[in-house]
Amino acid sequence: MLADDGVSCREYDGYLLYSERTILKSIHLSDENNLNSPVKPFEDPDSMKNVIALAFDYGNSAKAGNRIFFSDIHFGNIQQISDDGSGRRTIVE
Repeated sequence: MLADDGVSCREYDGYLLYSERTILKSIHLSDENNLNSPVKPFEDPDSMKNVIALAFDYGNSAKAGNRIFFSDIHFGNIQQISDDGSGRRTIVE
């Protein structure tokens, strides 16, 4: 989100992360008129077929980062991905 100085970015106040089965999307909680996704959508048709549950681990430092955990009922597993889209891996088969 653009900061008041018109140049730098500021963090979002809050957003909702949700699944549309094969893609993870987000919407703003504090600004219903802002249709831009706070977090880029995640889509990986080889790894996401029917995502039914999500959990979010907020990292308190840039090094730790934020992690998204999701379960996919098609594969019967739990996977993890960083909120920048990197580091996808299966953690429970």
